[in-house]
Amino acid sequence: MYRLRLTLAYDGAAFAGSQIQPGQRTVQGEIERALATLDGQPVRTVFAGRTDTGVHAVGQVVHGDVQREREPETWQQALNGMLPPDVRVTNLTSVVPDGFHARYDATWRQYRYHIWNGAVQPPLTRGAMWHRRSPLDVAAMHAAARALIGTHDFAAFAGDGKGLPERDAGTARTMRVAEWTTERRPEAIAGLALVFTIEGNGFLPHMVRNLVGSLVVIGMGDAPENWMERLLRGRDRRLAAPTAPPHGLILWQIHYERDRDEQDAAGRTPTTREK
Repeated sequence: MYRLRLTLAYDGAAFAGSQIQPGQRTVQGEIERALATLDGQPVRTVFAGRTDTGVHAVGQVVHGDVQREREPETWQQALNGMLPPDVRVTNLTSVVPDGFHARYDATWRQYRYHIWNGAVQPPLTRGAMWHRRSPLDVAAMHAAARALIGTHDFAAFAGDGKGLPERDAGTARTMRVAEWTTERRPEAIAGLALVFTIEGNGFLPHMVRNLVGSLVVIGMGDAPENWMERLLRGRDRRLAAPTAPPHGLILWQIHYERDRDEQDAAGRTPTTREK
């Protein structure tokens, strides 16, 4: 038996999330069905991060143990030949089973949330960007996001009933990146693409979308920049803004220390963010 490490990209629009759920179409269900067919036996997979219904990914990492030996390229081609068009294996390697765990070995996870800010939304962005017609103050949103960097209790932005002040649900997380940037897009339609990038050691249910919902309220001018700090201190989900829709969110990248060690050993200089 040996372990496959897969990197997945998927369009989450038609999935009920990444994790298997009875009677629902999920990314894990599709991956395990294809692996079982190719390996001739059931294959259980472990995902590095959970994505909700409608959330996309370009850098989801998964592992699964298989019996049949094939070259990684052969596994990748065979899987992509069996998988539906809304999920693809973008990279595949084989690793020692005891040497890699997709979830527990992950050190940082990065999500990006995309907003189209303009009167008219380009049709090609409908499934991947939240459309906000009124102008947003990106500078205020960026300044407010700085309060998220560091270790904080994120109960105010936790879903699934975890965000109540009377509960001690282990809601502390550490963020090392939280920033808004703008992207000029080729669409010949007036507007601006806004991207919220957040990177942390872990995330609570709906946390990124809840953060974006409150940051947009600040961008609209309906709350001051220090509102995020007050919400963090209050630890009460009921005081924050409604949840942003799922289709603007992408699980972008999973970081592993072993990857950096291997890259550094090969002579690559770490980027500023990696140092």
